[in-house]
Amino acid sequence: MLIRILVCDDDQTVLSEIQSLLISWEKKHHIEFDTVCFSSADAVVAQSNNSYDIAFVDVEMPGISGLRLAETLKDVNPDVLIMIVTSFTSYLDSAMRIKVFRYLSKPIDRQRFARNLADAIKEYKMLSKTITVATKNSVHVVKTKDILFIQGMKGGSVIVTKQEKLQTTMRIADWLETINQPNCFVYSHTSFAVNLQNVIRFDKQDVILRKDPEHTVSAYMSGRRYSKFKQQFLNFAGDLL
Repeated sequence: MLIRILVCDDDQTVLSEIQSLLISWEKKHHIEFDTVCFSSADAVVAQSNNSYDIAFVDVEMPGISGLRLAETLKDVNPDVLIMIVTSFTSYLDSAMRIKVFRYLSKPIDRQRFARNLADAIKEYKMLSKTITVATKNSVHVVKTKDILFIQGMKGGSVIVTKQEKLQTTMRIADWLETINQPNCFVYSHTSFAVNLQNVIRFDKQDVILRKDPEHTVSAYMSGRRYSKFKQQFLNFAGDLL
């Protein structure tokens, strides 16, 4: 697994420190990073390939601001995990509006950096995981993050994604074993396993999931499963805070 990481900061000391921390992490955890470092956002934007998995971005830089750079990176790859690095806490609200993953203050606390990097790698694995789904007439490679829910049907199940519905001959339990993300995919009903990554609200009758910025879909909630589902959702949400 090769994770592409951007570090952009006009302070060379901070740039070198983050790069050193990433190298140490690679050695300690036997993971490989493709790390690219820049001292200005303008230089990043000028590159032809701006698709990164994780980005450490300073806010206060000459030329294009770090927040504007973060927006640009998300335009290229909506799943990029942005780590805002700054000594100016006044930017927190703006950073949250563009859905940054973490907000790191200067000077960098090494233990906090390590915790947040671990969280980012965990999130990256969750966002990038794919499964192969074979239907009667075609084969699809599906990102698990794009699955809204799996509905049990006679003779198999239907995988409902943000893009399409895929009729399969596998049971829900078999798909959950294949996906192997028990913290994300949980039963709301005997015939429904939903992806907590896409849940926006639920009650004792329905689970509402976000399909895209303007549309939602719903899955059934069983009254007897509500309490357990609620706890599973709170546990999942807590992992993301």
